[in-house]
Amino acid sequence: MTIKANTGQSRQKIILLISLVLHLAISISFAFFWAIRSDEAYTMHTTSGDLSLAIDRAWGFENQPPVYFALLSIWRDIHPSLFFARFFSIICIALTTLFIPGLIRRYAPGTKLWLVLLLFLFNPYTIYIAIDARTYALMILMGVNAMIFFHDGFIKENPQIQTKLMYALLGLLGLMTHYYFAFLFVANGLVLLLTRPWKETLSYGLYMLIPVAGLILIIPELSGQVNSTSSGEGYQGSFLQTGKFVLKMIDEHFTLGKIPFIHFFRLAIIGILSLVISRDFRKIIKNKGKEASPLLIILITLFMTFAMIHWLLGPLFVELKYRYLLLLPMVLLIGYILSLSSEKWPYLLFIPVILLVYGLGFNYRFSPFYKVEDYKGISAFIEIHESNNQPIMVYNAVEAMVLPFHYHGKNEIYSIPVPIDFDQRWDHQKWILRSEEQVQKVFESVPTPIDTVWFLSNGKESYGNISYNRHYLENYIRHNYTVIDSQKFEKRMTLQLLKKKKQRITHRLQGFPIKNFSREKDPVRGQIWVEKDFIPQIFVRLCVVATQSLTRRREKTINSYQYFIPNGMRIFRFISIRKPWHRSSQKPELK
Repeated sequence: MTIKANTGQSRQKIILLISLVLHLAISISFAFFWAIRSDEAYTMHTTSGDLSLAIDRAWGFENQPPVYFALLSIWRDIHPSLFFARFFSIICIALTTLFIPGLIRRYAPGTKLWLVLLLFLFNPYTIYIAIDARTYALMILMGVNAMIFFHDGFIKENPQIQTKLMYALLGLLGLMTHYYFAFLFVANGLVLLLTRPWKETLSYGLYMLIPVAGLILIIPELSGQVNSTSSGEGYQGSFLQTGKFVLKMIDEHFTLGKIPFIHFFRLAIIGILSLVISRDFRKIIKNKGKEASPLLIILITLFMTFAMIHWLLGPLFVELKYRYLLLLPMVLLIGYILSLSSEKWPYLLFIPVILLVYGLGFNYRFSPFYKVEDYKGISAFIEIHESNNQPIMVYNAVEAMVLPFHYHGKNEIYSIPVPIDFDQRWDHQKWILRSEEQVQKVFESVPTPIDTVWFLSNGKESYGNISYNRHYLENYIRHNYTVIDSQKFEKRMTLQLLKKKKQRITHRLQGFPIKNFSREKDPVRGQIWVEKDFIPQIFVRLCVVATQSLTRRREKTINSYQYFIPNGMRIFRFISIRKPWHRSSQKPELK
């Protein structure tokens, strides 16, 4: 028995090592070539200074607890590059993999290790988290350790007080890393409430006073995050939207949500698992029902918690990246269900389906090599075609922040309407346009006169239910610039080369507006269009006085007039002087 056990352990170690090496090869290569995304740019700015600056910006700008940003700030002292910041997340996922065998022994005994490693390490969602310079990989590592300490401290027979204390301290550390870590405490408490005597639940509550005290301290910061991230007033959830969201949660951690034929694959995965459960239902009830009950309770509680948040606050608070706590419990439960059968047909059905799903997920998420916007391609296009004195106007502030990580050209980048201030709280409402004067102020802030300008826009009309009022920006550009060239990139990113139109100078003489006529047959009722460069101003004044005297007795309006040049002289000719009418089908009488 001992020899077989040692052989089995050696085989598991070899499988674990090979799987981890393959995962690291994929993650490191992707992390090196992949373009930066906006959240990673936030991280790079937040951790660009010393430790105290990282903590201040975590609370003040990121609206998040500071543990991850403090650790990354220390880590980046070794090397400040984006790849090295991503490498911290890669290490967190690699360490998580080392704890998976212990997690299987505690929550899903009998589950095949190679199946769990396949579902976890080569999952597109896991790769996505591993090469993202954000807090989610660290939270997955903390979540695994929290589940292990919870089992050893509260479910295992004769637990040690030190283990319970370690779980409480890890809970406090998790809350100081991300708020959603508290959901795992609720799920674990429900496990004890449903499966253990009430005294153990009471003991669990006493130890949870340590992280709860930390949660009370950060409630003001949590309310600030809800206000700044809110998608607009008056959000009302519906059963239909929340139901669709629950169905998406089942497969998004494997499909990333947007692969072709997603409904077919969702039904295939659920159908195969349901078929295995139905065939081995008696075995589950008699022998193994209690083994996986804590895992099942944790998973159901997390599902219900995210569904409730979706109902109350909206989909922005339960995006895929925030649901990191669901990944490993789902992987363990799927592996456990498949391992119930002693036959080979479940694997022959499930493995080809999941590999096809993973392949489509990789093609959707990782081809081409950027996560959301192609900032690298945009920067390369500008650098090839730009000239001196061609500033780059970017809407909005997020794109203006990210673009310098890839753009190394000869022109300055300007943010519309205002650049991001990392010393203040992040608030998307600062980027809402209020008037055309905001846009004009940015264009006029260029220190040297410009004739052509680059304009980059993300095409976003709103954030949740809040409109960005893009029409102010579009109206200003349409009235003052002409589009010379336009290039579209992925995710509605549009790059345009604009040429400034000839300026129109407005004068007001005796209360009557006069504009220079820039050779466009576009007269405006009640206005005299003249060309200032050729007509003396004294002659213009005489024309205005004469026009007003002709229209004083009767309320007549100058509809339009034209001027032409016979033999080098400019002469005014009135086309029509008509009596104004309202809602009348009768035409004006010309005199």
